Amino acid sequence: MTFVKVTKDQIKNNRKERRKEHDLYRDLINFLKSGYKYAEVEDDYYNNNNDLHRAIQHCIEFNDLPIAVFMKNGITYIERL
Repeated sequence: MTFVKVTKDQIKNNRKERRKEHDLYRDLINFLKSGYKYAEVEDDYYNNNNDLHRAIQHCIEFNDLPIAVFMKNGITYIERL
């Protein structure tokens, strides 16, 4: 184990090319257009898969989309309903 000194600003700016949150709705619409029944969700914006799952669930409910989101073995998936 090693320790590297960092500043608070370096921690805040640690993510590379963060996506904007409003892209989530567009991504879900693109999933619906794709014709897939199921898809694994890969994302580098959210801190972890639990945050990703909650964000997708909120977007689905807010926009009344015919999609379900679930987790299996720590991986987030979506399903067309």
